[in-house]
Amino acid sequence: LGMDDAALRGDLNFQAEGSGSFESPEVKVVAEASQVATDELPIGHLHAEIGYSGGRAAAVLKAPDLNVSARAEVQASGEYPVNFEITSTGTRLGPSWFEGTAGGSAVLGKPELQTASVSLRTLGIDIDGYKIVADGPVQADYRNGRLNLTPVWLSAPSARIRVSGNLPLAADQPGGKIS
Repeated sequence: LGMDDAALRGDLNFQAEGSGSFESPEVKVVAEASQVATDELPIGHLHAEIGYSGGRAAAVLKAPDLNVSARAEVQASGEYPVNFEITSTGTRLGPSWFEGTAGGSAVLGKPELQTASVSLRTLGIDIDGYKIVADGPVQADYRNGRLNLTPVWLSAPSARIRVSGNLPLAADQPGGKIS
């Protein structure tokens, strides 16, 4: 499977089953992928379950080799509201590592992100042996077109800086700042 210039490789197996009627269907799909990788990142094993019943779709994705899981629920009516959550327990991606949760809500019918939040218990990056780590939890949230970053201290071997901010992520929002 190729996306633009990025190639995704791996073995895929899936099962699908369904029942009910056209007016009230029930569907379940289970997919397992192994040896998944891109040119840059080994992903490993993936497990996904997607189901639809009673006007609601739910999905769960697990990437155990990356210590990440995600879930989402979509109401299949109106503007298709969705709630999602991603959980990391000691994830390493390239030179970075982190642990925490992210989640939020959106409307797929527009599409529009309504709310989002990130809460990381740990965060770090190692660039050629130069480690930068957050001294405490990293908290950020998105509401009403704005990203808010709660103050956090970042430490490196010879420096320590405090970062916080409030930035517009929508064109109709007034300016913001990172300090």
